[in-house]
Amino acid sequence: MTSSATPPTTTDLPRAPRPWRQRVFALSWLSYFSYYFTRKNYSVIKSSLGLGKSQLAFIETFYTAAYTVGQFANGFLGDVIGPRRLVAVGMMMSAGLSALFGVGSTLPIFVLAYGVNGLVQASGWPGNGRVMASWFSTRERGEILGYWGTCYQAGGLAATAFATFMMDHWGWRSALFGPAVWVALVGVAYLL
Repeated sequence: MTSSATPPTTTDLPRAPRPWRQRVFALSWLSYFSYYFTRKNYSVIKSSLGLGKSQLAFIETFYTAAYTVGQFANGFLGDVIGPRRLVAVGMMMSAGLSALFGVGSTLPIFVLAYGVNGLVQASGWPGNGRVMASWFSTRERGEILGYWGTCYQAGGLAATAFATFMMDHWGWRSALFGPAVWVALVGVAYLL
């Protein structure tokens, strides 16, 4: 016997209290904004590495390929471990990989650190997308995600400015360490 009742949708879910929804929005926005700090710093420092064009292209190609794979893999991983853990762990790993790049001096270390960083950088979109979908109804998502989507433009601008400032004052390695500290702190806040 089948029921004629329609299954509940996310628009039928009870709304969480407003302060919690605002906190979730703000922390999710801040986390995706912050991912750019360990993504855009490479473009700022790459001319200081003393590498040829083909070596730089190899690093960037490995990053992009890993990021592409990560977009799919992290969606599945987020379903297994949960989106909050996915984003937090992704951010902390990205911070560690940025620091590893900063202590590196050879092409293999640069390729490994930035390439694997691409894999964990790709945890931000599926994880945060899932979090936002869990806290906001389908009726609200268009408007809310319109505001939320400003995080990647603002993140790219702020990250480039910060990495440039660090490099100009303390050298190219600081443009990797400073952002790593920031991203790790935001990752811990996200987990908590």
